[in-house]
Amino acid sequence: MALIHCPICDKRNSDKAKACQHCNTPFDGDQEALARQKRIAKIKKQASLTTHSFASLTMVVAAITVYFWGLETPSPERQMTAYSLGFVGSVWYVVSRVRLFLSKRGGA
Repeated sequence: MALIHCPICDKRNSDKAKACQHCNTPFDGDQEALARQKRIAKIKKQASLTTHSFASLTMVVAAITVYFWGLETPSPERQMTAYSLGFVGSVWYVVSRVRLFLSKRGGA
């Protein structure tokens, strides 16, 4: 028994299996149905990455709001919270946009 990769989810399955145990993609299906499922999986991945980038931008906006709330000099705790939120949100945004770019390019 050998292990093969599913063409849709890229997880390993037995070569004796009739369908992927993770995403239920049939291995003996026609090529047109398989190509359609690949397109759907790619669109879902891109939609998920777009949602991640919007969530990270929301985190950056929250950091700016926390820092400037009340237009007074922020306390050290509030400053650290704002800096942490801003840093994590910025890194998350860059990573999600790079992954989205690579996904649209066909690399990842």
